[in-house]
Amino acid sequence: VDMSAAAGTAGTEWDLISAGAIAVNGSGTFTIYLSGTGTGFDSDASYSWKIMDGTSMSGFDTNRFGISAAGFTPGLDGGALSISNDVANYDLYLVFTPGPLDDPAAFSATATSMSTIQLAFTKNGNNDNVVIVFDLDGTFSAPSGAPPDAGEAFAGGTVVYKGAASPQTHSSRATCTHYYYKAWSYSGTKYSTGVTDDDTTFAPA
Repeated sequence: VDMSAAAGTAGTEWDLISAGAIAVNGSGTFTIYLSGTGTGFDSDASYSWKIMDGTSMSGFDTNRFGISAAGFTPGLDGGALSISNDVANYDLYLVFTPGPLDDPAAFSATATSMSTIQLAFTKNGNNDNVVIVFDLDGTFSAPSGAPPDAGEAFAGGTVVYKGAASPQTHSSRATCTHYYYKAWSYSGTKYSTGVTDDDTTFAPA
């Protein structure tokens, strides 16, 4: 499949094969080679490209297909390619699923007084923004949707900060209290797996 652009019309921006009756072998592997410049391809986005136009289909099994993207100029940036079928119309689609973002390159939570903890991070290689959440027991959940503003509930805790500026100070904390933090890189509604740190505010002098 030669692809000049990631968006557009099947048969124009990428190859579309008029296959007639599609019969998938019960053994062995059918390898699809993806190549081309793929102008406009965004590894953070999902895609479904129609690549075969059939009149009937039998024996479809996604495990019978192998996909090589060695000739695809943009690269997949950790994403995955697979083959799906349109049962009603007997068509095959090449599907791209984005991989997770890279975590922040560094993250730390350091108590600086009885009531403040400094949160420092280094953005990942893609320069993605960072969202930081805290709680009192370290039981965070997977983030979903767009990150809300500071003070709002999110991913099993409460947002402290979202953006690009480091360090940040988490202030007005209780003395002698242990705080847990998790930081994710994010782009739109896509997140990294997240990194954690924790510390305890100072005791009174």
